[in-house]
Amino acid sequence: MAPPREERLAGLDCGDAVTTLLQRARNAHPTKGAFQAAEVQFWWSTPHPTDTFGQLIWFDDLGRPEAAVVATEFGEGASLVYDTITVLMVTMPDASDDWLRHVIGRGLDHLAEVGIEAIDLEVDRDDDVRRAFLFERGFTVKGDAVVECWLSVDARPPVSPLPDGYRLAARRDLMDRSHHMTAPPIVPASRNGSTNSRCTAETSTWSSSTVTTTQPRTHCSGTIRSPAPGSSSPSAPSTSIRAVA
Repeated sequence: MAPPREERLAGLDCGDAVTTLLQRARNAHPTKGAFQAAEVQFWWSTPHPTDTFGQLIWFDDLGRPEAAVVATEFGEGASLVYDTITVLMVTMPDASDDWLRHVIGRGLDHLAEVGIEAIDLEVDRDDDVRRAFLFERGFTVKGDAVVECWLSVDARPPVSPLPDGYRLAARRDLMDRSHHMTAPPIVPASRNGSTNSRCTAETSTWSSSTVTTTQPRTHCSGTIRSPAPGSSSPSAPSTSIRAVA
């Protein structure tokens, strides 16, 4: 079997590839992995400085995305969670330790090469290989853990009775109408409201996973140095590196 092919994609092409990768990963394992496809698509609702940046995506011999390292800069005030360039490092659940280390190392090198120095990322607490390798690269835990909660479809509570004059309808039954997330914003447009027309018109799904679990994520951030002269990998990061656990 040929090794995965590395490509650089930007904008919606990158978003589509990462969406497919996250969906493949979730179908392959019900709980492994910290991010869902819907999160990446929601981020697309707001333009980011990194939208035109060539992100690293790896494809298998059938053209399916196998791994990705994607950096997103939200901009000041655009996110309640991320205040630094945030990096997703996604692999398939059955990825070998060597392949995981290659993806992370190649991704960090690529970010350093283009001048990105400080980053945040989130890692499952149970992902010992990823955590160990990031610690080797100088990352440290930053702040409290993020706990992600999922709800199984079978565990959903019944729909509450609707007030008079209201009815419940699925989005698929209202495709002739504007998406409700594109209504006049009641919060800043950078977070919701009219800018979401970009997301609802150009992305494929807003659904989330339906597996019941709580999953602590380690929030990591770090400073990346450019490769030293004559070296194929970045020099040791500065002490300002941070991470999340």
